[in-house]
Amino acid sequence: MAAPRRRPVWTRLREGSGGTVTALAAAPVGSGCSVALAGTISGLFISRDNGMTWDRATGGLGAPYVQAAAVSPNAAEDQTMLVGTVDASASISVDNGVSWRDTTFWGTTTSVTSVDFSPQFTEDRLAIGGTADSGVIVSDNLGRTWNAQNAGLDDLQVLAVAVSPGPQGEERVLAGTASGLYTRARGSEEWRLANDCAQGHPVQVIKFVVQEDAYTAFAGTEGDGLYSTTTNGLTWRRLSGAGESSTVNAIAVSPNYVRDGTVVIATAEAGVLRTTDRGETWDEIGKDIDGPSILALTVTDAADGWNLLAGLYEGGVWRSEDRGETWQRSDEGLASQPLISLAASPDFANDNTLIAGTAAEGMLLSTDAGKTWILPVEAAEELTIPAIAFSPDFEIDRHVLGIAGQRVQQSTDAGQRWADVAGLPDNLSPTSLAAGAGGRRAVGTDAGALYLSKNAGNAWNRTSEQFQGGRIVSVAYSPKVESDSTLFASVAADGRIQLYHSRDDGLTWVRVLEEAGRGAVAPIAIPSNYRASRAFFGVVVGRDVYTPAGP
Repeated sequence: MAAPRRRPVWTRLREGSGGTVTALAAAPVGSGCSVALAGTISGLFISRDNGMTWDRATGGLGAPYVQAAAVSPNAAEDQTMLVGTVDASASISVDNGVSWRDTTFWGTTTSVTSVDFSPQFTEDRLAIGGTADSGVIVSDNLGRTWNAQNAGLDDLQVLAVAVSPGPQGEERVLAGTASGLYTRARGSEEWRLANDCAQGHPVQVIKFVVQEDAYTAFAGTEGDGLYSTTTNGLTWRRLSGAGESSTVNAIAVSPNYVRDGTVVIATAEAGVLRTTDRGETWDEIGKDIDGPSILALTVTDAADGWNLLAGLYEGGVWRSEDRGETWQRSDEGLASQPLISLAASPDFANDNTLIAGTAAEGMLLSTDAGKTWILPVEAAEELTIPAIAFSPDFEIDRHVLGIAGQRVQQSTDAGQRWADVAGLPDNLSPTSLAAGAGGRRAVGTDAGALYLSKNAGNAWNRTSEQFQGGRIVSVAYSPKVESDSTLFASVAADGRIQLYHSRDDGLTWVRVLEEAGRGAVAPIAIPSNYRASRAFFGVVVGRDVYTPAGP
């Protein structure tokens, strides 16, 4: 009897911390302690110590891009959490974030932009969500089923939702849309546009005062400042001094608002502002936060009161223990820096060199097989790096190519320093690249233009083949290109993937495959023993891999 096969063991090479945090939510679970959720563009993270340290949530999430989060107001007992994701609806947990159950609506998926629990969730089990194109969705059975409630809602692009805490029998639901704020009584079937609140402006964040029988809420807009209501959403006024023409990204309301009147808002133009007199006057705080902008705020319990957490664009999580006066970085274990490309040196056995491209933070270099990473000198720090290609002759020429935003960059010193490639058009819009032996280089674009070089990128020529104007999503050289002059290009056009083949160094091309398929990539794999006479290679189209039927 054969011995059972051992499962491979994988090791995480890059830990890191920080990145972009798109959503924050918290609720008390014990004396002086809160559980907190941080939604990021690359997953969900959970803190069980007031936001000091974080662990990645595993299993059950429909998609990694989490843009909305909520924790049950009675999380200490029901352990319920809800998150909204991009392109994959919502996920719910009823065991304090240990496991998650993905939900779908009416057999379809949609991007969920905001979520909230009823303050009376223990009794009514009401959860509400806003979607990118399907209006407001409501569940009263722990997310098992959802119903649309859109009567009177003229704008189905919902950016924010909130449920008032009372008074009993007078609860209201608010929905911020791309064109204004809508309100609805809990027992009503019809939404009503609030004509006195940011009409014509997107309303992207709403927060109620959570204390019992409070009638107060705040609504943050895009480009029209901050509004408040003291009538449970029936009437509104814009608050002066709170960045009247600013975009309000996030709002945090003191859990003791009735006593201390404290609200903190994060704006795109006026920084972080705080009021301690219910919005009559505002002061700027948070000047020690090191980051471009705050996207999310939440309040956590503490033994001596309450703390603030702020989620930043490309800046991780920051915490304040003095109601916003001072801040410190607080994202140990939270890593929201997704890597979208990775390449290994052809001489990896000797030089241990890896280069990784991020979604919006440039490229990273490791020369110790991934143990440590650095940002190379003069590399693009805030650009998306979708493709990296090492020269097959890297051991000798130390040459690497990379797409950086709308440019092609190169390094001639093993990735330590980078500069734009000369000889290519300024408006290139590169989508793919490849490096072949003998100094051959290829750059494909989103409009069917393919540029080739035979001298390591010192001079370039555009091929006469236009590839029907499609997006060149992948280019690959034969490992024996110096002798067989072969390269391939996969092209996305009109909902189909086409594979082209050249056997004369790109002078002429033949289309050898066309299949229905959409997607950003159609990678081509060519084995090291490839021979033109034994044309074995593969190309991915959707979920399938295609290879020639015979030799």
